[in-house]
Amino acid sequence: MNILMCNHHVPYIYMLAHTGHDFFVLNHTGRFWDLRMRPVPGNVHIIEGALDSSLFFKDIITGKLKIDRIILQDAFAKTNQGTYLIDDVTTEYMNIPKILLFHNSFQTNFNEPEMKEKIKEKTKGFKKVFISEFKKKSWNEDGAVIKPGFDLEEWGGWRGIVNRGLVCLNNAMHRDFMNNTTKIRLVGVDYPINLLGEEDGKGELANNFEHLKNYYKDFRWYICLNNPDYEDGYNLSMLEAMATGMPAVTLDHPSTPIKSGINGFKSDDIQAINKFLHTATWEEAHNLGRQARETVKKEFPMDAFIDNWNKVLEMP
Repeated sequence: MNILMCNHHVPYIYMLAHTGHDFFVLNHTGRFWDLRMRPVPGNVHIIEGALDSSLFFKDIITGKLKIDRIILQDAFAKTNQGTYLIDDVTTEYMNIPKILLFHNSFQTNFNEPEMKEKIKEKTKGFKKVFISEFKKKSWNEDGAVIKPGFDLEEWGGWRGIVNRGLVCLNNAMHRDFMNNTTKIRLVGVDYPINLLGEEDGKGELANNFEHLKNYYKDFRWYICLNNPDYEDGYNLSMLEAMATGMPAVTLDHPSTPIKSGINGFKSDDIQAINKFLHTATWEEAHNLGRQARETVKKEFPMDAFIDNWNKVLEMP
């Protein structure tokens, strides 16, 4: 199956590539596939500048290139007039079944309750997919929930030799309301925490995918203090860390996969988190991380991710 997407959320497209379909990924001018995040899988075809040229779309319309499905991800934009529209650059004139994938909660994107009905009307006929039950509930929409999936053979080898916490987050302060960056900084007042990510074009980043994996292998703890009003009790990076064998520290969030003393540590008390990070031994981290990896194997398997996406892609 040939699937058309825009270049948004490189790690998720990389994950989707595990389904084995061919993905044609459109780059806006100035956009690029960020190799620091993921390599380009063999079944992902990058179309440079395609949104600025009618040539690629002409091939689709004339049947020279057969596209079976279009997947749009959080495809909302704000116009100069202040109205929100679905990004319909690939939807208005191509009679191809479309899937709308929601990464964010409604309240992360919008303040106006009436936008739910406007977007529902605009996307009538689209199949809806949500990355979690929380995201689905926030939009009050029908659709499938497909949790991230991980092939554990691709992850592993935790060493935990660096007694530091790790956070992977772009635009951390811009997203403070979602990810509680301020609380993370409070935890790290006297315990070292490395933040991987860019903000206003600056920041510490991994050089490539293998370098990112080595951060997961070497660091002792992954820190994820997501705000339950906006986000799930985990993010993709936290699950990657757990799949590697790194234990995670979270708030006592309703949807955190962490159980204190079993596969990590959770608490709403910042001082308690700080104390735990100071006093926990490598042996404790090793035992918790081993169970964290088992948690990902059980709750976020790649086989289920592939099967669930294939069911959606067979629509209607």
